[in-house]
Amino acid sequence: MANRATNRITEPSQSLLTERGDRIMPLVQRQSQLSSPFSAKDQAEAAGELCSQTERFNNVRAFFVAEIPDSITRLLTPLSSLGEEVDSNLELQENIVTTFLCISKTLKALIGVVEEGDLSATKEATYVLFHLFFLSATREKAVSEGLIPALTNMIKSRRYVDMLLSVFVGLTQRGALEEIDDIGFIDDLFSILRNPSCSVTCEVALAMVARVCCLSNTGDRNR
Repeated sequence: MANRATNRITEPSQSLLTERGDRIMPLVQRQSQLSSPFSAKDQAEAAGELCSQTERFNNVRAFFVAEIPDSITRLLTPLSSLGEEVDSNLELQENIVTTFLCISKTLKALIGVVEEGDLSATKEATYVLFHLFFLSATREKAVSEGLIPALTNMIKSRRYVDMLLSVFVGLTQRGALEEIDDIGFIDDLFSILRNPSCSVTCEVALAMVARVCCLSNTGDRNR
């Protein structure tokens, strides 16, 4: 009986998930709208409620990432598009950034999606990870959650190489580069350089090799 009660508490019903999803979608639309009928005040209120929901509920964070098309882009749109309106609205800025940080708590789940290897899901997870890496704290957390092995194992198996390698663009911190060096992934990068699928992939692989080699040559490694 106790176990059943626990399950009821920790596993929200599908109807509750649907209800919360129905509430989140209009909030995203209001918060990301760049013109009427929504005012800056309306956007700030929507962003505040969205922030509250993502702070309180794990399933809301998961829904936001997995079920809303272009969710990260839509969340960040006001910051990059509204100029002075956002500069003068500190509440809107704070709510958007806090929501972004809350969503980053789904990192482990996103890394798990990459490891599973489904093309469509991996593409979405990679897109979200790429945008989350604008914050250095998010990059460090992703590395600690096992992102490097997840990416390198998939690339070693020659699956979605172009797409997954793009995530490495944001991994410039020392810890990530050391881990890439330690697991011998530089050999795979050289292999990609010998047989590149496109110029962009070649550029990313070359940049990663240069970063790792620079780290090794300067001796700037944790001992």
